[in-house]
Amino acid sequence: MLKVIELFAGVGAQRQGLKEANIDHEVVAISEIDKYAIKVYEKLHGNTPNLGDITKIERLPKADLWTYSFPCTDISLSGKMLGFDKGSNTQSSLLWEVQRLLEIAKINNELPKYLLMENVKNIVSKRFKSNFKEWISFLEELGYKNFYQILNSKDFNIPQNRQRVFMLSIRDDKAEYSFPSPIPLSLKLKDMLEDEVDKKYYLSEKMLQFLNDETNRNGFIRKKTV
Repeated sequence: MLKVIELFAGVGAQRQGLKEANIDHEVVAISEIDKYAIKVYEKLHGNTPNLGDITKIERLPKADLWTYSFPCTDISLSGKMLGFDKGSNTQSSLLWEVQRLLEIAKINNELPKYLLMENVKNIVSKRFKSNFKEWISFLEELGYKNFYQILNSKDFNIPQNRQRVFMLSIRDDKAEYSFPSPIPLSLKLKDMLEDEVDKKYYLSEKMLQFLNDETNRNGFIRKKTV
């Protein structure tokens, strides 16, 4: 059985992926601080030991796989793109806390065999490629062989055009891995939407006005969208 730790766990998307892939696993711990994400996680997956703030974790329990979909806030095109330089104190720079925990795991001979990362496509853009390469170089020093690719959810029977970078790191110099090939899209958005929806899920007049404004506070919405 694969023992898993979910860092930046959110609502447990990686855990759900393991379930849907029929991979026998046990999540031994998570790290999450958002109270709403924690509530949803517990609702979906039950109670799981939560180590809380990643900056305050001294040592992780032994596991086979760490997942670390760290915040994309400062990398995404929809944000200010402040980046994730080490020591910059941006949300996205929390990636380097994973480095710290891996270094501790190495000292204790507890490095996981697998690491799984997911983040926005912009992480491999010219603007952030040097940071990404720095991260890969660090992993290589620890003995990981890294495989990454930009995948689009619409290529895996999800009716959404959403590109993300996935990287699997395997602590084995001879490891080989190929990402899955695209499959035909048979689902449509209407297949997934409910016919009857509670009014509380509708946008408020205030939010509609915000979206219809020529510009928002980030300066990315410049034309009417509703």
